[in-house]
Amino acid sequence: MKLPDRVRPPVRVLFVGINPGIRSAAIGHHFAG
Repeated sequence: MKLPDRVRPPVRVLFVGINPGIRSAAIGHHFAG
């Protein structure tokens, strides 16, 4: 499963958390709590 990227150029700083889980991808949201 794959979710679309939400970041578009120009990006100067990007803070990254954990990758979305399977449930998040299944419902189409980056975080499904």
